[in-house]
Amino acid sequence: MSIFSKLNEAVTFAHSHPEEVMVWAEDKDQNYDLELFKNNFVGDVSILLTAADVCMGDWELNSSGHIVEKDFSMIDGYWNKFIYAFKAKTFLTLLDEEGHINFSQAPHLDIRGLPVPRKFENAVPALFLDRDGIIIHDTGYVHKKEDVHLYEDVIPLIQFANRKGWKVCCLTNQAGVAYGKFGIEEVDALHQHIDELLRKEGALIDGWYACPYVRSSKSISSFNFDSIRRKPNPGLLLDACDHFSIDVKKSYMIGDKESDVLGMKGPEYLLVRRQYDLASAQAPIFSSLAEIQDYISKK
Repeated sequence: MSIFSKLNEAVTFAHSHPEEVMVWAEDKDQNYDLELFKNNFVGDVSILLTAADVCMGDWELNSSGHIVEKDFSMIDGYWNKFIYAFKAKTFLTLLDEEGHINFSQAPHLDIRGLPVPRKFENAVPALFLDRDGIIIHDTGYVHKKEDVHLYEDVIPLIQFANRKGWKVCCLTNQAGVAYGKFGIEEVDALHQHIDELLRKEGALIDGWYACPYVRSSKSISSFNFDSIRRKPNPGLLLDACDHFSIDVKKSYMIGDKESDVLGMKGPEYLLVRRQYDLASAQAPIFSSLAEIQDYISKK
């Protein structure tokens, strides 16, 4: 056992197992998969984070997963749940006289943030899908109904997940909103249209999640922000997990870009080769959605 919320037990363990990874949970709200958190430990210290609609506190998470001083470039952020993973000897160096973690006592540590979804009773698996390149053909900033063309093999894939009782969620970056090409209302209307097309085929998507924010010189001011919901950040997936009580470790995320492999371990990431370079992809690559369905069905 290496997950602790009682100080005396944690200190005793740390002294006797200085090189082992342990979890210290100051927060009484421990409704998270702490084993998943512990197994994903990186750096010198990992801090368990959960998605928030506002950026709070003095730190934020940069694109490489490091905790950095906040520059207020983010539209949203993460809550620090005051749950930490570290080697036991590091835990002892960070404890202050009141028994709390105090990072000022070791300023040169490599501190990482690990977003982790909540753990739910009766949680269900999910099939997470990118939109352009997976559900519909990617012709560039698709926002008109007449430009929607479904991939034929996405229909049996969604039906397969529906039959198994999984949740099906679309996670999509929509930079066209930030660039002023169309509005978020048009994104919502297009998703309703795609949803209707799929329902006619007996394929149900339970949730649509879109991020309109991009930090760029091309973005209009109201959307010119970094966001934890812009893939490969995992904010959209964390939102879906909260909404539908999803068991992320039994779930799949399917996309066609390297950015569809999110900065959070848990689901199995699978990619389809379309028009994008996948040379550095950290996930298995398939030639079609039908091939992916066959792969999942045999597991």
